[in-house]
Amino acid sequence: MRSTFRTVIVALASIGLGVALLAIIAGTLRRAMANPRPELGESAEESKAQNKQALLEEDWPGFRGPGGTGISPSGKPPREWGNGKNLAWKADLPGAGSSSPIVVGDLVIALCYSGTPESLTRQLIAFEKKTGKRAWIWEAKADRAEDPNTGFITEHGYASSTPASNGKVVVAMLGKSGVACVDMAGKELWRAPTGTMSANRRWGSAASPVIVGDMVVVNAAEEARAIMAFDLATGKERWRAEGASLELCYATPLLARNAAGEEELILGVPNEIWSIRPATGKLRWHVEAPLPGNVSPSPAAGDGIVLIQGGYPSTTLVAAPLGGKGALPRDAIRWQSGVASYVPSGLISSGLFYCVTDKGQAICLEAANGTMVYQERLDIRGAEARSKPVYASLVLADGHLYATTRRSGVFVYPEGKSFSKPAVMKLGEDEDFSATPAVSGGSLFLRSDKALFCLRR
Repeated sequence: MRSTFRTVIVALASIGLGVALLAIIAGTLRRAMANPRPELGESAEESKAQNKQALLEEDWPGFRGPGGTGISPSGKPPREWGNGKNLAWKADLPGAGSSSPIVVGDLVIALCYSGTPESLTRQLIAFEKKTGKRAWIWEAKADRAEDPNTGFITEHGYASSTPASNGKVVVAMLGKSGVACVDMAGKELWRAPTGTMSANRRWGSAASPVIVGDMVVVNAAEEARAIMAFDLATGKERWRAEGASLELCYATPLLARNAAGEEELILGVPNEIWSIRPATGKLRWHVEAPLPGNVSPSPAAGDGIVLIQGGYPSTTLVAAPLGGKGALPRDAIRWQSGVASYVPSGLISSGLFYCVTDKGQAICLEAANGTMVYQERLDIRGAEARSKPVYASLVLADGHLYATTRRSGVFVYPEGKSFSKPAVMKLGEDEDFSATPAVSGGSLFLRSDKALFCLRR
């Protein structure tokens, strides 16, 4: 451990970083390497704080929509499109990206990037939901270089984190350039650093910010081996939870509520599951879990349990109870399955867990016990290749699941225990659809590496 620490600091010094910056980085590294996880702490009353936001019922305010569940409670988007049918508008984007669009009020907002890793520009762009007309654009040049465009970065790029909004502001994660907050007119309010480190794989950032009350929580595992919370009004850091186990955690935390009404920030990390107290950043509970290697999918929660999937070279789906305290025994794990996703996240509806894996398998299990309901392979081009044909996560609206593939269209099929042959809808042949869709009312928003599409009944 000491050898690794010394090697990193010497390497940083060799590229000319200043003494003050080296001291900050050294302190972060030392703390993260010394502790595998954040400290346990008590704050039961604070964890019951209400997550009040100025949002509308039709809003899709962050990654995987309301509450990060992947479910639209009232949306009724189209199930058919093509040859101009149900295409309300299409808007070109100023850059590429894998982040999802969000919908807040009358705006649809997306994060993009252009340039090279050494000289990036990121754009936060807003369109009128009804017409697709550009409302505003905010641009920010990167403070420093990102990791090289090699390996798996070529599959997702440098704008993979979905923005988050509470109806009053929009927050975007900018990798090694930190986190930024703008108002609903695109005026910058503040920016804050999150760190400049790289994980050993150098895969770049992926996790999305989560708004919790008057804070925004960011998984900066890639940049600082830390989960951080910032004040939404000022950008001041409210708390920081550090741990070496965060390396190779690319998941967006899920804000879940246990049976006692207490909020828990749930996150899967390599070999463990964590529950973090939102008010303080202290651990509420943690448990050992068979999640070797990196963890990319975000959690799903329902009926008192949380489901975590991920791992490499083999993937695992693990169920753990909400509401625990302290270091839980290994047998607290309710069940586990070897049928799991490497990148896309799943969702829970009516006691069933649904997911389409990166290899294109549509799976459905009983959330309570892991009993397999069905496992079907979708007809996705390139499903046997090393490159992953599915990056986007499932969304559920009006009783139907929408599985977006990168180049083979969107597969639409009903929820339930019986698997029905999906309808396959396509928009473009030469575009990559890696972003999870957004649902708002009767509209479905799909984002490719080139454009934003509004499909409307």
